[in-house]
Amino acid sequence: GHNAGERGDLYLTVNIIPHPFFKRSGDDLEQTLSIGLYTAVLGGKAKVSTISGHLLVNIPAGTQNGKILRLKGKGMPVYGKEGRFGDMLVKVNVKIPEHLTPEQLELFRKLKETETHETHHA
Repeated sequence: GHNAGERGDLYLTVNIIPHPFFKRSGDDLEQTLSIGLYTAVLGGKAKVSTISGHLLVNIPAGTQNGKILRLKGKGMPVYGKEGRFGDMLVKVNVKIPEHLTPEQLELFRKLKETETHETHHA
């Protein structure tokens, strides 16, 4: 207290600056991961950033745009619980190729025809 007066309380307001690519949701962290169309269709690996470094994660074949991949224990430390962490939630953003060669466009046309035939025969 002032002039040896009674002790009071100290109140602090803490503002946390948003991270450039992580969004906090409780103990979990969220981020968006862009992958190519071919990786989404065929599967593969992609590099994901976490607070403890980079990880190479499996992208399952047939991954849909907007799918959430959960990386257990790769989020924020849980307050008051030593050794426990939230999860990293990775939302997949499938990038559609913009500049295709004529040959690539023709392959997509052929794929489209096979999908149309399968739909009509089902």
